[in-house]
Amino acid sequence: MRRNNFRHLSTCQPTYWPSDSNKLPDLLDFCITKNIATQIFTIESCLDLTSDHTPILVSMYTHVLSISQKPLLYTNHTDWDAFRETLDERISLAIPLKTPLDIEGAVENLTVAIQQAAWQATPPQGNDESNMAAQQQ
Repeated sequence: MRRNNFRHLSTCQPTYWPSDSNKLPDLLDFCITKNIATQIFTIESCLDLTSDHTPILVSMYTHVLSISQKPLLYTNHTDWDAFRETLDERISLAIPLKTPLDIEGAVENLTVAIQQAAWQATPPQGNDESNMAAQQQ
């Protein structure tokens, strides 16, 4: 396989489940490719059948699946002075904290204030729509 530049695709799990207790489960199902990027495939077991064999399903996409980056609260480019100023403007210390409901509301308001201050002080990374949407909230 190495000499011919082949690649194998599998679930890395057994696909043969023998009923004979003297035999061990084994991986029999796999796919071999050549000169095709493995990132455009998904491989999963087909558990719909009731037999000693679990076939695999290999799906090939016509474009590479992009993994969306999680929105970040801050990055190396965060302006921490702007963060502090914005947070100081948003926080109100004159609130009652006498009941559990008061405390819950205060925690919620503090969390939102921290998030909004961080998003305002952090420039968006590239064209990441999720990051920009998070900053607009």
